Amino acid sequence: MVVVGNVSVEFGKYFPATVDQFWATFCTQSLGRRLQHRLMLNIWMGKKRALLGSFKPKSADYARLVGLGDKFAGVWLTCEPGHGLLCLDDLHWGMAGRLRLGLPPAEDIFFCGCGVNLSTDTSHFLSCKLLGSLWNFRHRRLVGLLARFAESASIQTRLEPAIGEGKERADIAFSFTSDITLVDVTVVHNQCPTHRSKASKALGLASWAEREKLHQYESKAREEGKRFVPVVFETSGGLGVAAVGFLHTLCEEMSVEVARAVFGVLPFTFISRALSVQLQFSNANIMLRGSRLVRCARTGHLPRI
Repeated sequence: MVVVGNVSVEFGKYFPATVDQFWATFCTQSLGRRLQHRLMLNIWMGKKRALLGSFKPKSADYARLVGLGDKFAGVWLTCEPGHGLLCLDDLHWGMAGRLRLGLPPAEDIFFCGCGVNLSTDTSHFLSCKLLGSLWNFRHRRLVGLLARFAESASIQTRLEPAIGEGKERADIAFSFTSDITLVDVTVVHNQCPTHRSKASKALGLASWAEREKLHQYESKAREEGKRFVPVVFETSGGLGVAAVGFLHTLCEEMSVEVARAVFGVLPFTFISRALSVQLQFSNANIMLRGSRLVRCARTGHLPRI
């Protein structure tokens, strides 16, 4: 057991217990591949457990940290701005960073127009019904991106196709070579007070949303000989299992050579990065508009924003 910072890390499975045993072992054999990676992963997992242990399991910060543990949650941070869809301006990048760190949207506002204390629910604007129109903007943006990627691969799409005999509709229908796939896009907020218990497990909220959508639409789509896939994003950046599978299916329909010419990288790499960046852009946009709305209400001026 070794203490790194304030975290105890177990290295026994990688190294002998004593110095003599260490030299006797590694003078005759290799350290093995990726040892540095395994050691650092062990350290960071120990730090993650210690950090999570400092918060209550159903708190907003606990849900935020669990959500940020998904491998897609930090993709937007490492994107090179070589394409318009991979760029964030300073204002939106700063707000997305505050969201990731659990900071309030601004230092000079303390309450939402609906009365919620922003110091205890720093990401409240992402679940405030007063900003519902901006949720729709975020939804349309993500749906439009999926349709745009399909069109770049000459995959036919149809927006808002009907499901079953009722008036229910999916978001997009994709005409793949193997089948017609109906997709419904959903964005769920990890730190919303009503969802924190589900968000206390990795992708727990996304999995719940997927089950809800499948229960609602899957059987109706199957009766029409079509496949239904729920594409669920968590506001922290996590992607549901079904969403990842759908993106792989979409990329398999694309020519790698064409994708490299258009995007500069493999299709899955570009699409996952673009969706990550644009999701955070939309989240930041909601937070910025909410902040402006609060300031306008406080001063008595309510111009169009």
